[in-house]
Amino acid sequence: REAVERAPVLKVSGASDPKTIAAALQRALRDSRAAKLTGIGAACVNQAVKSVAIALNELMAGGRGLLAYPDFIHIPAPEENEQAHSAIQITVVATSHVPRSYDRGNPLRVSGKNEAKGLASQLALRLPAAGEMQVQAVGPASVNQAVKAIAIVRKQMLDLSDTEVVGYPEFVSVAPLDRTGSERDHTGIR
Repeated sequence: REAVERAPVLKVSGASDPKTIAAALQRALRDSRAAKLTGIGAACVNQAVKSVAIALNELMAGGRGLLAYPDFIHIPAPEENEQAHSAIQITVVATSHVPRSYDRGNPLRVSGKNEAKGLASQLALRLPAAGEMQVQAVGPASVNQAVKAIAIVRKQMLDLSDTEVVGYPEFVSVAPLDRTGSERDHTGIR
């Protein structure tokens, strides 16, 4: 808990290079055992999740892993006449074990058209019975909605039952949701 409280905050933008952020994340995990990725908007959340997935791949090669905890945070307005913002903050904590790949059952496939609250309801219904589950997303809008939904469910489960919800983002090959369009698979986040 102390490592998380004093963890460095890495600000991520939609233009951030995920490999660069992943390298900074790995340094922070090595030095502090935890880091926080913060940003506003779908493109930023997408870049942050990609960065965590890249860092996890690198750590797994060395026999280690990480846990990712998404939350909503409040960013105060810089000026009195401006509005405050909500942002996503992904707290990342180093672990000494390699997470196993979860590849069972039907994944919850997210599109950019899904709303986070609706996805959160589906997660809240499925997660307690399954204990764990897979969420797949392709593209910034869908990754953003998936992360928001996980943050909502995480807060609900902590409030109701003191149950923690964590993630292990990884890249996967995902068949298109609609087979009438592109026939090629896409790289997505699971």
